Amino acid sequence: MLTLQFTPEQIKNLGQIAAYSVNKVNENFSKAFAELKSAIKPIDEKINQLKSQQSVVIRNEHVFTIDFRNSRAALTMISMALVILLSLGCHKWQFDRNWQLKDNDLKYRYIKSINGISSENLNKLERIFKYPRDKKKIEEIREKVEGYENKFKD
Repeated sequence: MLTLQFTPEQIKNLGQIAAYSVNKVNENFSKAFAELKSAIKPIDEKINQLKSQQSVVIRNEHVFTIDFRNSRAALTMISMALVILLSLGCHKWQFDRNWQLKDNDLKYRYIKSINGISSENLNKLERIFKYPRDKKKIEEIREKVEGYENKFKD
């Protein structure tokens, strides 16, 4: 069996070499750790920004614009507005006409219920239905006509 023995000087040199190697490895680890830390820092900042943005409310604003440079759109909008105005005017005219027909029907039924009317009484009857309308007298006429019609209905 062969045993190797180191001299104290060789052991001292080996210790110095080992210490130097450990020191170099430690320096390399420190540099790698610093580089890794500097690489992780921006990523960590981005993550923190993303976390803080969760509480931010995002508002979507919708803006509608009318562009009259496009003649089709302008003509369509103008024609639709005219149709709506014309329709409103026709509805008002029809409403007034129906109101007038109801009044004329009541006047006719009243004249029929009293077996005719003189021209003087006809003028009085017309004034009741003209502006300003006498609502009380119109209601009285309506009640008389309905009473007359109910009397002869049976």
